[in-house]
Amino acid sequence: MEKPRLHCVNDKVLVTNADTVLYLRKQHRIVGSLEGTHPANPLQNHYFGLPLILSPEETTLLLEQDAIELEGDQFEWPRSEQEQLQYKLFKDFHSRGFYITRGIKFGGDYLLYPGDPMRYHSSHIVTLMNHNQTIPSQQLVALGRLCTAVKKTRLLSTWDPRTNQFTHVSLNCKNTEAMNTRLRTSTTTGSTFNPGASSEYSRIIVCVLPVARDTFLFDPPRPDADDPPRRALYIEVSMLTMSKQFSKRGFAIVPDFLTPEEVDMFAKEAQTLVNFCYEQGDIVTQWGCVIEPLNCDFVDSTQEAKTSRHAFLNLRAQISSRKLAQCVMDKFGSCARELLKHEGDEPVVLLNDQYIVKPPHTDATFDWHRDELYFTPEQRKHRMVSIWVPLCDISSDNGPMLIDPYPGPEHTDKRPLDTPICATMSAGSALLMDGRVRHCSTANKSGQFRIAYMPQFSLGAIASKNGLAALAVPID
Repeated sequence: MEKPRLHCVNDKVLVTNADTVLYLRKQHRIVGSLEGTHPANPLQNHYFGLPLILSPEETTLLLEQDAIELEGDQFEWPRSEQEQLQYKLFKDFHSRGFYITRGIKFGGDYLLYPGDPMRYHSSHIVTLMNHNQTIPSQQLVALGRLCTAVKKTRLLSTWDPRTNQFTHVSLNCKNTEAMNTRLRTSTTTGSTFNPGASSEYSRIIVCVLPVARDTFLFDPPRPDADDPPRRALYIEVSMLTMSKQFSKRGFAIVPDFLTPEEVDMFAKEAQTLVNFCYEQGDIVTQWGCVIEPLNCDFVDSTQEAKTSRHAFLNLRAQISSRKLAQCVMDKFGSCARELLKHEGDEPVVLLNDQYIVKPPHTDATFDWHRDELYFTPEQRKHRMVSIWVPLCDISSDNGPMLIDPYPGPEHTDKRPLDTPICATMSAGSALLMDGRVRHCSTANKSGQFRIAYMPQFSLGAIASKNGLAALAVPID
């Protein structure tokens, strides 16, 4: 399409052509605001027609991308430091794939949509704050309750001049007795919250949670790993949020699932196994980028170790340590139990125990697939979940996971989203995926190994004609 010429009147940019409106929406994710009277029903104010008015942020972005030309009055924006911050924030979210509209009707600056607002409800209410601004506890609780009432996440965004980037903190109120007690304590003591200061985080940890569309887009400061009580509460609250998102979309992300010590422990074991496997053949062509500790001949595996928790722990401990083996069964296993909770007698079992390894500068990828399709229709009656934990920071360059959440309770198969969710994650965070979720991963273009640990769990042992389809180690 030829570059649109739009008219500017008193700093308002008007779009009067329907084809241009469609072009801006489809090609640039620019929504604007319809302000004209609907010709078929002029005496109402629910539905509007042309012209479409672009916000200053939308206009500036389009001009910056050389997507439009202006005629008429001169357009001058941003004029102040505050307007510059507004544009930086708008541009930051737009670059991450969101559709953005004004958020005034929900008491915020912007609303974020995971897709076209004609098809999706907004997911987040964004409020831009000064870096040193504090919020009274009562107001913080009110903000959390409002967003919870409208089923959205409140996002407090501040520009950190020390790092020259935004800090995003998300709010969700959870109605549990422990949380209410903690909130009442915080409110009665008259405490305040500063979203730009990490030291304040523990005060409101019960209602400030990371809820991400683009992984760790909303990534508040966390308690130190050497502060067990605060860290335990953080993980507990994160898991509450995780369970809700997992049930709805088939995936969820838990920040800091592993401690730095545990990440180092798994990374050392992975390096040992990678070195061993390289002696047998190429990681990509010979091993398919997948290393199974019990099936790579590093130790002599036994049938008992595939079905007995005690035997598995003993054999697994020979590779690195008993502590790592316990972590697989207890920490990962407890998470799987929460995700696969049910009424019945079937136990939760470890199905696969594996590292996913992508060497530097390789074209190895995993195409779009669903994990359950590795099994027969009969075997798929056993629900399964994967817990994918990177042992290094994951960026868009070193082979991130791309996720296509399932659309609803029917979990029907469908093509991937036009813009799938890209899981750029920090080391030790966990991506939890239902076996029915479509996902893939891209090539590692970086100069470092990209290694992730990914155990899989199922509800009950999965049998095959020759015995077991994989492992069947009870977590309890």
